[in-house]
Amino acid sequence: MSKKVTLDLPEQTWAEAKKLAAERQMSIESLLIEQLQSGFDHETESDSAVAREKQAWLKLHPQLVETHLGQHVAVANEQVVDFDDNRLSLMQRINKSYPDQFVWVALVREKPIRTIHTRSGYLKD
Repeated sequence: MSKKVTLDLPEQTWAEAKKLAAERQMSIESLLIEQLQSGFDHETESDSAVAREKQAWLKLHPQLVETHLGQHVAVANEQVVDFDDNRLSLMQRINKSYPDQFVWVALVREKPIRTIHTRSGYLKD
């Protein structure tokens, strides 16, 4: 059983997904499902690694705003291990360098954690 979902993706995310899907010779839908599922699977396997790298991100964030604002940054082993203006390029390097390890990758913004509000379209009576 599956659930149909509609998402508005940022243009850069769409372009990166389209490019990666073409490189892997798969549909964008399959790529996004695979990426979502691996993210869910990985997080359940390594909750402590996720928590550790998140705490490192929060600690490093004030300095990163000064040095890497607007760039994508990768944090592993509680330190910045790589950064890039292009998220896809960064992810490709991280996947090669840290294939079996959780790496926190985020865009450096003014606030360390972005809050996203969505509407489900589902109303209860």
